[in-house]
Amino acid sequence: MYRALIVDDEMAARETLKCLIEWEKVGFEQPVCANNGLEALELYKQNRFDVVFTDIEMPLMDGLKLIEKIRELCPQQKIVIISCHENFAYARRAIRMGVEDYLIKDLMDEDELCVHMVNLKSQLEDQTSYSDIQKGFDINDIVERLIVEDETITPQEREIAQERLGLNKKEAIAALSVIVDSYGKMKAKLKHETNTWHQNMAAFKAKLQSNSLASVEIKESEYLLIFQAGDSFSMLNFINSSIQYANHIRSLANELGISSVSIGISNFSSKLDIPALYDQALQASGMRVVAGLNKNLMYHGIGTQRKTFDKTTLDRSVRQVHELLFAKDIHCLKLVRRLYAADLMDGFMELNYYRYLNTRLYGVAFHYIDQNDIDYNELFHNNLLDIEEIAAMETAKQMADCFCEIFGILIEQGKNSIKNDGSLAQRAKHVIEQNYEKDITLGDIADMLHVHKGYLCRVFKEETGENLMQFVINCKIDKAKEMLTGTSLKLYEISEKLGFASPQYFSSVFKRHTNLTPNEFKKQ
Repeated sequence: MYRALIVDDEMAARETLKCLIEWEKVGFEQPVCANNGLEALELYKQNRFDVVFTDIEMPLMDGLKLIEKIRELCPQQKIVIISCHENFAYARRAIRMGVEDYLIKDLMDEDELCVHMVNLKSQLEDQTSYSDIQKGFDINDIVERLIVEDETITPQEREIAQERLGLNKKEAIAALSVIVDSYGKMKAKLKHETNTWHQNMAAFKAKLQSNSLASVEIKESEYLLIFQAGDSFSMLNFINSSIQYANHIRSLANELGISSVSIGISNFSSKLDIPALYDQALQASGMRVVAGLNKNLMYHGIGTQRKTFDKTTLDRSVRQVHELLFAKDIHCLKLVRRLYAADLMDGFMELNYYRYLNTRLYGVAFHYIDQNDIDYNELFHNNLLDIEEIAAMETAKQMADCFCEIFGILIEQGKNSIKNDGSLAQRAKHVIEQNYEKDITLGDIADMLHVHKGYLCRVFKEETGENLMQFVINCKIDKAKEMLTGTSLKLYEISEKLGFASPQYFSSVFKRHTNLTPNEFKKQ
């Protein structure tokens, strides 16, 4: 509960105010009283009071002097003047001193005082809430929530964010999208030096936080920074200052052995429009596909400065290569050759198309190697080319030949490993029989066998003539029959043991496959 101090040299006035309302009902303890300003000041120094009620004319120290002293100790203190005087000069001076209200003793009744106390309590609650928010405020967390337009962000949090980012001082802010280039390749290449790589990335993240107004890790190797764009709204000045800032961020990366960082720079804004700034910075950094890596890319004017290709279509094709490779399907080699034969653009932009494609396919290869625990030095006899060597090739045909050779070796190695450990269908059956009690999915089985689920379905059908998921259901039904006739388990217990979502679903599946309900089957 909140605490109040009543200061008045007339005992009758003090007691009247104390007894006029039930203080507990409006959220306050019984008030503490003082009979002059000097006594009140001593009490104030020794105790916390949320509201101070004071008369004006008192011996030793009057109310206005008391207010001055309290304001020196606590500028935010809630103060209400209670006086017999309707003197305008007193009221004007009180207003200048920032008091909450000026009440006339003879005119004040129970209802009026209750209304004042409820309003004061509400203000105190807001003040406490704002103070608590400031103490635990994390600007990085708020910016991250603003990016996704989190509707739970309160007006107070927005106000503090504006203050922390300098927007209340009419400053402008802008955003950087910072992307560590070729991250997947570097991570795979340094597979046996993961501690050093992770330490460098953690150190880079820490440096980004200490060199920005706010920093958010969007995903592994990609960050959003908010920085101060200054109070000059000149585009030329902004471009110069933002390029300098981006180069500073790149130098921080280079110090940690991160040699290539692409940076997208948004326009500036004097508003807390984080989603728009993030979108602009992300669009700018996305232009690295056509402009090249390790560059500063301004959002301003990118729509008219460069042509671009359909990155979404290209990414979709790379995902198809990924799926075919994991399925050990030789058709992935044909798709690779088609991608390198694509006549999408000319000159400078075409070169960047191939650079991007090289990086993506190199990542696909190392993802396959990593997921299948392959010793690539042994498999490729220490002759696997790195991405720089592939990028240095003079023709697209040389690049396509290189990746077709890499993927061809991986597919052949994968097929040999399957042959050496029983057929894929046999291994799939074993996995199913060992996990029939679980709600096992096609994806689960494929993951356990380290193959693509589409490839698994096709091979299982070719080898057994049976649909794989139908085999899973048949296996569960066979186990259910054994439990129904050989145990005293109840229907819901059998359903649970076999991984069905509910007894009703189990009964429905059982009847669909046997033309009998579980109870009818048990009574046979």
